[in-house]
Amino acid sequence: MKPSVLLDVSAGAVAFGTGIQRVVRDMVGAWPRAEVELVVWDEGLDTYRPPSAVEFFRLGVVDQPSSELHTQRSAPSQQHSWFLVPDFVHQFSRSEAIKATVEAQDLNLSYFVHDCVPVTTPETTIKEMTPAFSEYVLDLARADLVFTNSISTAEELKATWEVAELDGKVLPSVISVGLPNELPKPQAGLRDFDKEDLKVLWVGSSEPRKNLGGVLFACERLWSQGLIFKLVLVGNRSWSDQDEQNYLNSLVRRGRDIERHFEVSDSELVDFYRTSDVLVFPSLHEGFGLPIIEALSHGLPVITSEFGSMGQLACHGGCITVDPNDDQAFELALKNVLTDSSLRKSLISQASTTSHLTSHEFVNRIREGLQLKT
Repeated sequence: MKPSVLLDVSAGAVAFGTGIQRVVRDMVGAWPRAEVELVVWDEGLDTYRPPSAVEFFRLGVVDQPSSELHTQRSAPSQQHSWFLVPDFVHQFSRSEAIKATVEAQDLNLSYFVHDCVPVTTPETTIKEMTPAFSEYVLDLARADLVFTNSISTAEELKATWEVAELDGKVLPSVISVGLPNELPKPQAGLRDFDKEDLKVLWVGSSEPRKNLGGVLFACERLWSQGLIFKLVLVGNRSWSDQDEQNYLNSLVRRGRDIERHFEVSDSELVDFYRTSDVLVFPSLHEGFGLPIIEALSHGLPVITSEFGSMGQLACHGGCITVDPNDDQAFELALKNVLTDSSLRKSLISQASTTSHLTSHEFVNRIREGLQLKT
């Protein structure tokens, strides 16, 4: 069978491992190979091309890395029905290339949207992102179909289109498909709800909306009250995080028990989930909140925000929700989890029974949306 989908895997072909990269790589791994052709956007060449050997390795298509790089121009083959772009397209030339490819091959166009942060909470992102995202939102309105990672993101996108006043344009359908969790599965029987050497885990980049400052403040309040626990921070630094870094450094100088880890493998991340006692994820805004389902799948309780996609994930159990802007509420929730072993046991029990999408289920939801034959 000839491929039906031209899949833009640019986001998954880079040397990072945050949420969007993980989603694209899961998509590549689960999509029937005969049905899809992979392409990446090459900023240097200003064109789409096949992935290089190194990029194929990053995408999980091959098992061994290679230093070989291909930069030749190679147009996608003309045998598709859909062009699927699971990325935030902020370059004008790339947006124009997508339009040209769709017109030249008479393709249907679909996007996968991860969040609407730059327009819904612009104060939490880089100021240059908002105008670029506003143009992207107009591109989404011209698509044939849009997928989102959560009901919350779908609602925000539709609201953004309403504000944009698109002059009666017929807008594409929006389908929320969720996100998969394909981290290595936990070993049975390793969760100890009655342990004394407690660990608090935080996973994410340090951009302002991730609320690292609030996590550090709550932990310092509890340390000052005599609670003993280790704070483990997993994730890279991001823009405009100097205040958080200065505060973090001051806590380290004060002798607070803090570990910082940057680039980690999937197996290392699983170890952090397995050996910690609670994940704190009081983000100010998320399109989904992948660490929440990753933690729950390993029987790890979560303290997260009470609204949006995070609140939607938390309703399945294993979580305590708070207003992330309420420092006292977050501090109290964390104190309760750390000091009440029966509460931890209850949350662990709930977390261990939550179910999550596999990559194949995730991809099949998209394929069903594109009306591809199984």
